[in-house]
Formats: sequence, C-alpha cells, structure tokens
Amino acid sequence: MLKSISCEKLIKSPITFEAGLNAVVGADDAHNSIGKSSILMLIDFVFGGNDFPSKCDDVVRNVGDFKVGIEFEFEKPYSFIRDTGNIDQIYRVECQDYITSKEYNAFLKSKYFPKNEAASFRECVSGFFRVYQRNNYNDKRPLDIVSKENWDAIRKRTLKIFGKYGVIESLEKYKAIATKLKNDINGKCLTKSYCIF
Repeated sequence: MLKSISCEKLIKSPITFEAGLNAVVGADDAHNSIGKSSILMLIDFVFGGNDFPSKCDDVVRNVGDFKVGIEFEFEKPYSFIRDTGNIDQIYRVECQDYITSKEYNAFLKSKYFPKNEAASFRECVSGFFRVYQRNNYNDKRPLDIVSKENWDAIRKRTLKIFGKYGVIESLEKYKAIATKLKNDINGKCLTKSYCIF
C-alpha cells in the first residue's frame, strides 16, 4: 500500500497513509483554494497518472518543476522519485536506476492487481479519482474517468476490472474478422488491382 508522499516544494512534512480510510479535509474556517484538489491530483500522479503537470499548471508555474518522493509497503518497502519535469522517467531508489512510466505502472499492477491480466493499472484506479481539475465529478455519471466518457469504454473497463472481459474479447475478435470479410466481399477494402468486376 502507499505509505507516504514527500515533496519539499509543496509540503513541509511527508503525507503519511494508514490502512483504512484516509481523508483530505480543509481548514476549520471552510476556506477554499487551500490545496485539497491539488493533493488528490498529486496522489493520482503517485499512482502513475500524468495529469498533474498540465491540470495543476498553476502549481508548477508558481514553484517550478519538482520531485515527489513515494514510498510503498508491500512484502517489503519500495521507494521511488517522480519528477513533474520528466513524467516518463521514475527513479527507483533501491535499485538506483530509472524505469519508464509504463514499467512503473506494470510494477504497481503486479502489487495491487496481480491476477487481473485484462485491465491496465490505470484502468483499475483512474475511475476512482474524483477531482475538480479532471471534470469527472458528475454524481450522475460515477463511472466516468473523463467527462462524458463513452459508455462502451466504461462497460469494457468495468468488465476487465472484474475479470469478465475474456468472453467478450474473443467475440469482438470474431466480429472484427467477420466485418473485414464482409467488407472484402462488398469490395470496400479491395484495391483496383484486386477488383474483378
């Protein structure tokens, strides 16, 4: 599980997480614009998302690019550093080397969803981030990753998350082959050199 996030440019001390519910709350005087949404976007960044530099560009504009320290605890501790200036290179502290964001997400998937082969890590987690900057907080569309997401994409992702997509995937492959064959027969995919009319 995620244990802590640290970033000297944004927060004085690391944000630590405990098992169970962790809450991001505002000040007692209920003022807005104190960074709740930015923290949620930072957590998304820690979980392999790439939106923080563009959707929280006001933060980057005011403090510049910055590095985020990330600590996970699974069978042992794992530490990473992710930089908003180079989102595709993640530093592995224990190995003292860099991995790509694709490899990082594959690592997270192997730890959080080891048995789910159909869905990517981001497919599994993106739908659970409801943040102002992402414009996906419509309570009438709770499964959207992005605003007004296509229902076919939502249905496919949900089936993948619950391990039920395999049957439909094979049917979709057969449908694609049948559609291509039908188009070939109708002459829509044939070039002039293959036409026999």
